[in-house]
Formats: sequence, C-alpha cells, structure tokens
Amino acid sequence: MEINLIRYCYSRWGIMGVLFIEGFAVCHSCEHPKYFLSSGKYKLEKEGGELRILSTRKKRPTLCAGNGPFSFTDGSIIVGKYLTSGVLVHSQASYTAIFKRILWYLNKKESITLTIQDKKS
Repeated sequence: MEINLIRYCYSRWGIMGVLFIEGFAVCHSCEHPKYFLSSGKYKLEKEGGELRILSTRKKRPTLCAGNGPFSFTDGSIIVGKYLTSGVLVHSQASYTAIFKRILWYLNKKESITLTIQDKKS
C-alpha cells in the first residue's frame, strides 16, 4: 500500500501537506517547521495503537492525531482537516479513518510505504 504526503506550504507555524492513500486525497497533514522528516520513502508499522514511521531518528516519529505541530519535535506527522497554517481540526476522526484503512492492509500482510515529497512549483 502506498501513502503519499505532498507538502505544499512552509511557514513558521508548520509545514502543511495533503495525504493521499492509493491516489485519493484523504486529509491534510502538518509537521513541525524545524523538526520534520526529509523527503523520501519510509516504512510504516503498527506498534500498539500507534503508526510508527521507521526512520534513522533516535525517537521514532508517528503518524498521529493532533491540532498543532509544536509539541511534536520527533518528526511526527499530524493529520486532520486544514483550518489555517499550522492548525488542523477533526484530527482524531481523520486519524481513526486512516488507522482502520492501514490496519486492513496490514492484516492482509501488505507492507505500507510512506512517500514524502515537496510540491514542485
């Protein structure tokens, strides 16, 4: 299963993006403006009730619910509906929908790949 994150806005309040699953836009994303993952491909795995992003960082970032990026200094990506730069709403509902879909693929023993890319102007 392929998840694509396309970043489209860099501001001092956060890095905003759109999350696509299998080519369909599912929700928006927000990342810390300083502590974010670099563009590239990452594997996702379920650890307890969390979706961990496998990276080379000491603290393992997650795909998670949250309203703003400033408490996530480990490279985590929060999901939800865009309100304004650096702020997402309806985050838990978006995360639950994504988590259920990813869990369905994991139960089928499929690997989950997260591709992060910057929007080309």
